[in-house]
Amino acid sequence: MKIKSKKLNGLIFVILGLLTLSYLYPIYYMFINSFKGSTEYYYDKFALPAELNWNNFKVMFSQFDILHYFRNSFVVALGVVCFVTVLGVLAAYGFSKLPFRGSSGVYLAMVLTMMVPAQVTVIPMYTLFAKLHMNNTLRGIILCYLATALPSAIMLLTANFRGISNELLESASIDGCGYFQRVLHIILPVGKTAIILNAIFNFVWTWNDLFMPTILLQKNEVKTVMVALSTLVSRYSKEPTLQLTGLLLCAFPTLIVYCFCQKYIVKGVAMGALK
Repeated sequence: MKIKSKKLNGLIFVILGLLTLSYLYPIYYMFINSFKGSTEYYYDKFALPAELNWNNFKVMFSQFDILHYFRNSFVVALGVVCFVTVLGVLAAYGFSKLPFRGSSGVYLAMVLTMMVPAQVTVIPMYTLFAKLHMNNTLRGIILCYLATALPSAIMLLTANFRGISNELLESASIDGCGYFQRVLHIILPVGKTAIILNAIFNFVWTWNDLFMPTILLQKNEVKTVMVALSTLVSRYSKEPTLQLTGLLLCAFPTLIVYCFCQKYIVKGVAMGALK
């Protein structure tokens, strides 16, 4: 049994190692080619650069002005994370601990909206935003993301908050804690893992999304970094190293978020598995 267990663990380790390499390889490919010129890139795409050439990065920061698009993406992503977290926590607390007449029906209707494909809502949403003069504005895309992300956030947080002891909340009420005090001193600390996990998912999804910003943001000054990078193919069609440099820079924020928050991702996945 021990020999079989060791062989199984070894096989799992090999499989996980291969999966890790497959995920890391695109980053490695973008990294080594971002320091090459076009001639060196076409000569050997998979070799290490002969020397570190920073020209691609200079072009991205000076001519392409990628920092401007980074700012737009950060405004949108952080705005969505803040609004979804605040509204999601308050709504999930209401659904899980403050039931009211018809709450089950409201919750079911909200969850059913997650089943509607985003492509179905594009035309009516674009028409509505055009009438409200919110096309080509960052607040418009934030509201769009808020409407899309809030149902899933409420569902995730409601499932987590239902595991919080009712006796703990009742004791807090007896001690004089009001609605917001119970949320601040009990719900937030106990449900911290689920809240942070939801915030991470929303940040990564909002940062990486290309579909909705392409439709709602046509003006250059309000484009997010993903929409701007989609123009690299036509703008620098003969400079693939510039395209790879832009993609590498765009990947850094999500990689940094994962590196600093990976313990919450692991805890959240483990928590969901246990439940």
